[in-house]
Amino acid sequence: MSLPIVLQPGRGKFVKLGTSTCTFKVTGENTNGHFGLFEFVMEPGTKGASPHIHKQLTEIFHVVEGEVESIRFG
Repeated sequence: MSLPIVLQPGRGKFVKLGTSTCTFKVTGENTNGHFGLFEFVMEPGTKGASPHIHKQLTEIFHVVEGEVESIRFG
């Protein structure tokens, strides 16, 4: 049985990607490769990831403030 993972806002390992910050809330290391949760904070007008495809996972977005434009393949 796994114990729950609780991280307060602003907590977790993070990396800076230009003007954006990616905080790793839960990774495959914590879930035997089944799930990952990452928090991105992006300045308005920031370009995100280049178009790409994930064959082994589903990507889900939850936008708290502002708008994000995405491209859907297939």
